[in-house]
Formats: sequence, structure tokens, C-alpha cells
Amino acid sequence: LLLSSAALSAQASFINLMAEANSDERGVTLLDLDGEGLTSFDLDIEGWAGATLVHAYLDDNNAGLGVCQTGLGGGDGEHCIDAADDNVDKSGEFLKLIFNEAMIISGLWFNSNHDAGDMEGNNVAIDGGNYMFTAADADNAGGALAGVNHKYNGLMSFDAGDTLTLGFVDQQFYLSAIEISDPVNVPTPGGLALFGLAMAALGWTRRRRLAA
Repeated sequence: LLLSSAALSAQASFINLMAEANSDERGVTLLDLDGEGLTSFDLDIEGWAGATLVHAYLDDNNAGLGVCQTGLGGGDGEHCIDAADDNVDKSGEFLKLIFNEAMIISGLWFNSNHDAGDMEGNNVAIDGGNYMFTAADADNAGGALAGVNHKYNGLMSFDAGDTLTLGFVDQQFYLSAIEISDPVNVPTPGGLALFGLAMAALGWTRRRRLAA
């Protein structure tokens, strides 16, 4: 599947899973995401329930990507048999991102738009560690996402063959969107430190010249 991607910045690609689900609700064993936007990407996403591979599920009505355990059916055979079983909402359920090339994830958006609440004060297990969303994380990606979404801003670097899991803790959720940044344009901590030293040196040299 080739998903179109938009940019939130000059060096990033924005994969809008909510928009994709709104256009074509369906479940898949493996969601294949490939793009050649401002930043190329090649990753797959699977849905898991414990040690069992189930279905990653694109749910419409401003939801996004969740997990369907109960199997697929309906007229086209692609809809979750249990309409309430389409998000990440049970202990042991998680989405598994599989990276087929090196890339940097600079943002993950989550929502619970089909529930009465939102993500504020609730957790998602990101690669095994719980992250609690706060009011400061509320972010609708400049209007690209509907409802109430919260963004995880942690910068994560992956090599080909790496994986990332996003699991249930205490609040059902959908994955709304993914932002992928260009590794060339994301400075490392060491690079930032060297840049700061260089700027300080330039400033010192300029002051000496002005004093002279």
C-alpha cells in the first residue's frame, strides 16, 4: 500500500492513518506503508494480542489504526466481526511497527475518539515503557487530525529490521498518525553541542574584531 504523505515541516513526512481509515475502513494482517514524500519511508504494522498475530485495523469515523482480535467478515470480508473490537483496548494488545529501512520517528499521535474520554492522564506502552499524556501533549497536527489527539514527541531512531511496539495500558486508543523525519536534518546531541561551541567561537571572534 502506497500512502500519500503530507509534511508538517520541511524535513518530515506525515502519515495520516486517520484519513486513510476514513477513506477505506479495513483490517489487514500486515499494513504495508511505503512513501516517497519529503522523507522516504518503508515500514509495516501488525496487530497483536499477546503472542498471537491478529489484524491491524483501520477504523473510520475519525479513529485510525487499532487491533481486531475477533476476525474479519462483512460483505467485503475486511471488516472486524465485532464492531467494538477495533481499537487497542485489551491487556496484551499492541501494534507492532517493523522498520524495513533506517528512519527517525519524530512524532506519534494517539486518540480515543470513540470513547467518552481522551488520552490526557492516560498511558500508552511505548516499546515497553509507559508514557502518560498530559494536557501539553494535545495536538491535532495543525488541523490535519479530527477530534482530540495527543502527540508523543520523543525522537526515536531505528535501523532496518528494528521494531517498535505500542500497547494498551489503561485507556483504549487508536494510532492517528506518524511523523518521519529526514535523518540528515535531525541533529544528534553531539552535533548540537558542536554547533553551539562553533557559534560561541564565532561570537567571540566577532567581538574581538569589533573591539579592535
